[in-house]
Order: sequence, then structure tokens, then C-alpha cells
Amino acid sequence: MKRASGYTLTEILILIALIGIFSAGFLSFFSGMLRTERQARFTIKTEADVSALRTFLKKELQSIGFGISADYLKTNPGSCSASAVISGNNATLCYLSLASRQTRWAGCWWMVDSSGKVFTNATSRFGGNCPVPPPAGETCLFLNNDRSLREIANCTKTIPSTVSFYLNGNYSSDFLVRFSIGNANDRACHPNLQRALQLQVAGGIPQPVISCVLDFRIRYIDKSGNLLNTPPSSLQDLAGIRVCLIVQAGGRGTIRFQESLTYSERCGGDTIQLPGDYQFYPFKVIEEEVSLPNLRGWGL
Repeated sequence: MKRASGYTLTEILILIALIGIFSAGFLSFFSGMLRTERQARFTIKTEADVSALRTFLKKELQSIGFGISADYLKTNPGSCSASAVISGNNATLCYLSLASRQTRWAGCWWMVDSSGKVFTNATSRFGGNCPVPPPAGETCLFLNNDRSLREIANCTKTIPSTVSFYLNGNYSSDFLVRFSIGNANDRACHPNLQRALQLQVAGGIPQPVISCVLDFRIRYIDKSGNLLNTPPSSLQDLAGIRVCLIVQAGGRGTIRFQESLTYSERCGGDTIQLPGDYQFYPFKVIEEEVSLPNLRGWGL
């Protein structure tokens, strides 16, 4: 007997089931690819962020003491203070620098010889050449050769045998910079790791430098190479600063990446145990040691 044209209900149901199975498999595969791509993109971004962070830390911290007069060349261990060029503890670093503000000529300086001639080869914080003569109508800090304060005046004023620094702010309170940990809101971070390393200039809004920070500590290096949790009582004993960080370096994976992370001896040599859920996230240990060129010489 000849079969009637068309499909039976059973055949249609089987076809729907096959399409459903295929679609579910495809969606699962596609979702997995998206997760892998997002994690890879986050990892690449983190690597770039870490590289940029190292460059930023070195450039920023080497500006400590830039343009600061001799009466501020002291430390204040324990608390943040605008009366000392370096202050803070192992969780907060505060310092004075005329190069940290986000202004056009920040970081500019000029030499004035004994005849009153002004010259410079300096560049601003943003890489532009500092103008010669200095910008008219702007305020500069003039220091003697022994780094003592000579005068705060218009940048175009001629004061022989001095060096002048672009000011643009109230000296010294507007040039107090603070590195510390603050709250963050980054969806890429572990839910319990909404912490960021922040930079705050004067009383401004803290700006995040890098997020997903698990651990942050500052080590102060004395002239003998010893590591201290607070700045030495004498600035003459300070040789450098070491910044120690552990940051999340990627999204959650399906396997455990590590159970603990260890700092080098230059950051204390501590081993940080990771809680169970943290072990499924990659982390990176960052250590950056910075010398302090602006605190050498000048009567120290």
C-alpha cells in the first residue's frame, strides 16, 4: 500500500529533539568560546595594565621631592603630613612633589644664572618642552643653590643664582600626594576584591591606579639596605622605596591556579595564603623598587 505524503508525528518529534540537542551543544560551545575570549582579553588587559603600572610607579615616585625646599626635607613616620617630604607607613605612602599635579607646566623648572639669564632643557610632566622665558602671569617657587626658599613670585621675575619651579597651587599643601588602598567598583574583580590602589593629590578625588588588589605594602629602604615599615626618622638614612602588590590577573577559571603567593625577600618574603574561591583566579605579584634622585645632594 502506498504511503501518504508528509511526516508522521513521531518523525517530527525526533527532528525537533535532534535540532534541540544540536542547538544546545552549539550554544554551549559558543558560550564557552565567549568565556575563554573574555578571560583572555581580561588577561591581556591586565598584563598591559601591570606594565603601565610599573612605568607609572617609577616615573611618579622618582618625582618625590621635586621642587621641595630644604625646610620640608624631613620624614614623618606613621602619619600623612604636608610638613614632610615623605610620610606614612607600610599601607600608605605620602610625599611632596611639584611634578604630580595635572597642570600644563607641572614638572617645569628653570635655572637663573648670576647675570639673571634664564635657561632650561626641562620637559613638563606631559613631555612638552618647558617654555623659555617661563610663562608670564604664572607663579614659581625660587630656591637658592642650597635649596633654601628664596621667594614665591611671578615666574618671569629675575632672581639671579636661583632655580625656579612652576607652582600653580598653595605651597606645600596642594602638592601632598597619597598612595593608598580604596574601594573600587570593577565587575572584572572577584566579588570580595573590590579594592584599588589609588592616587590622591592634595584634597582631590582619589584616582584608581590599578584595581583588583589583594595585597599592598610599602617598604622603605635605608642606606644599609634594610627594609622598614615606616620611613626612617632621618631623611639622610633613606635610600629608596619598594612598592609590593598582589593583583588579580584574569577571570575565574575552571581549575585551581595556585594556593598561595610569595613575595621576594625585598618585600618581606611573606607567603600569602589564598582562600578557596580565590584559587580559581590568576594573581600576579608586582614588586617595584624606586630610587629617589630628587633627595640626593641639595645640602643632604
